[in-house]
Amino acid sequence: MRYGSTLPLDLFTAAPSSSSAELIRDFGSLDNLLTWLGDNLDAIEINKITANTDPNLLLYAVSICREHGLEVTIHGAMSPGQSADDFFSPYLPLFQAHIQESYTVTLHPLADANLNTAQLKSLLNAGHPVMFALENQRNRSDETRDWGCAPVSAAVASIDHPQLGTCLDFGHQLSNFHNFGPDFDPIPEEFFTQAVQTHIHSYYNGTTHFPLHMGETRLEENIAALLSAGYTGILNLELHAARYHTSIDVREALVRSVGILKDAVAQIEYKKRAFESFRYHFPETLSSVVSFINSTESGLGLIGPASYLLRLGDKKIAIDPSACDLPDKKAVRDLLFDTLREFDAVICTHFHSDHFDKSLLTRLAPHVPCYIPSFLTDIPEVHKLSSGEKISVGDAALTFFDSPHSRGESRVDELGFLLEYAGKKALFPIDVRTYDSAHIPQFGPVDTLVAHLWLGRKLGLDQVSENEYIRDFTAFAAAFAPKRTIIAHLCDPRRDISDMWSPLHVKRVEPYLSNPHPIFFGDTITL
Repeated sequence: MRYGSTLPLDLFTAAPSSSSAELIRDFGSLDNLLTWLGDNLDAIEINKITANTDPNLLLYAVSICREHGLEVTIHGAMSPGQSADDFFSPYLPLFQAHIQESYTVTLHPLADANLNTAQLKSLLNAGHPVMFALENQRNRSDETRDWGCAPVSAAVASIDHPQLGTCLDFGHQLSNFHNFGPDFDPIPEEFFTQAVQTHIHSYYNGTTHFPLHMGETRLEENIAALLSAGYTGILNLELHAARYHTSIDVREALVRSVGILKDAVAQIEYKKRAFESFRYHFPETLSSVVSFINSTESGLGLIGPASYLLRLGDKKIAIDPSACDLPDKKAVRDLLFDTLREFDAVICTHFHSDHFDKSLLTRLAPHVPCYIPSFLTDIPEVHKLSSGEKISVGDAALTFFDSPHSRGESRVDELGFLLEYAGKKALFPIDVRTYDSAHIPQFGPVDTLVAHLWLGRKLGLDQVSENEYIRDFTAFAAAFAPKRTIIAHLCDPRRDISDMWSPLHVKRVEPYLSNPHPIFFGDTITL
């Protein structure tokens, strides 16, 4: 994947704007800025080139960017009735210099749809080395109204030229979503397949073009859709420092946004691998975990985002086994049945599909002691558990308690448990969303805390870095004074990509945890 950032053309002049001057000053010099960009990015988009732009200035700006190893794209501008010769006049010395083989030029559509089509065809027929990208707009003025994603996609499709595609502006589409509702400006699948450029920035406090650590972006959702559609262009940050330089540091805004953008792509790629591993390689992973369980005296293995197999002495316990979210439920359920019928106990903590598989429990109950919370549906031959109840499996003792999964209107009843074995205590609060340790009995310091990471619903990586959930999650974990914290419930394949937690999220919480150990599908650990 290639990464880029938009820079204003005035940055390359002797009299840059105040925000551009601040960016240069923060890096020490323009050369230092471009060196940093060359070390961390692949491309620069120069903004904005009009018919009045000095051709020599554009040539200089492109030349100095190329000297620092940066590909150059351009944000251009059409004017109604403008001729192709007039439009391309600032570009001609650039084309003649052959500094770069071709250029992607992003354009806003003209307000009049017929004039927009005619003018684009005129530019395309000029035969210059340019790939045009038509950009979706905010629905906020006579110039931009009715140029959301679907109309832009339709315009590109109707012209049907190999040198014309779309530019997905993340912030513009999100602005329409907030101002006009979720059904106003959906992104058609065709838009993603047509995309040749992107403009990435956050929507913050009612406006756009802010850094990625502020506001919203739909960052992972849109990038994932682009990658699925085969996008090979640049993921380009379009930050307008003029909008925020008086309140936040412009260098920090750029550096953090680049890091967040790269983290998002890494996270998407990791989640994709984790998703495919869980859905399509479950049998092999189950076999591997069972082999570990059978060969250890005291251990734990993960066969789902939060489904555990435990070995405690000569006894084996399964916690929340489920085939409900796998594509071939019957085959996986048969496999789990054959495996777990040899276990000494099967325990379910609450009704969510990644924890509760009624069909599996019904089959297992005649063969294995199975336990479910008393508030769940009756299953023949399954034992009911209540808060405060204690059971023994061999030399292991499990004490159950009401755990704060979710409270208020979205309350989910759930049982967590304390596991005591060989003089050690392991606490399993299970899926906690209400991070208040007062809801859990005081068992004193524990040796191991098994904590399920959750940092809020539909929050992109850009927000998670400063999210209050990090503070609450880590304070909750610290309340039990664990010697070791096992972090689980990561890369849950039932969830949308913006609602899954990955190794990058683990890094956000690890510094605040006692001896942290993240575990993923198929991982094993000694208790």
